[in-house]
Amino acid sequence: YVNRLGRWISLQSVRPDLPWSFAVLDDPGYNAFATPGGFIFVTKGLIDQLTDESELAGILAHEITHVVNKHHLKAMQKTARAGLLGKVVASQLKNDIVGGFSSQLLNLGKELYSKGLDQEDELEADRNGVSLATRAGFEPYGLVAVLQQLRGTTPDNPLFALTFSTHPSPQVRLDQIEQAMGQRLDAFTGKSVTIAQRLSRAGNR
Repeated sequence: YVNRLGRWISLQSVRPDLPWSFAVLDDPGYNAFATPGGFIFVTKGLIDQLTDESELAGILAHEITHVVNKHHLKAMQKTARAGLLGKVVASQLKNDIVGGFSSQLLNLGKELYSKGLDQEDELEADRNGVSLATRAGFEPYGLVAVLQQLRGTTPDNPLFALTFSTHPSPQVRLDQIEQAMGQRLDAFTGKSVTIAQRLSRAGNR
């Protein structure tokens, strides 16, 4: 389900030809990672916290924007680690794409992003991600709902620790999105579909 959803959104991006692949990591933390080349991972803990499909679409669009704009690649190049880490990711994905490597990928993601990207990269991914999710046919306020949820979470909650340490504060992100969007996307709002509903429909096919 997540792979189908992510692939559809990625097709609306300016780099639809990348070998996009999306997967869920069996981890209770609230996290999402992107790697250069189009590999995007979300944790089960994140999925469990979401109820609306547009929220998940907003998160995936945010991560897709990181890939499209090469944010992580540029960050890794700055630390001269791109070659080694790229080989590790490629080797794991090639040799065991359906096996039990989620813990290794999660550790790699934590290593890659424990320091986080530049704040402007994150804010750009928010702004462009909202537009991308809307272009793909989802509620434009999905990511806004996620950030509002994060705003009500204490930063010392261990399940959210990595998200808080690698991103600007939820309020700063909300302010930036509001400034960029205004009311221009209100016309694209409509009835939301919950993740449970979508999974149920998929299971009945």
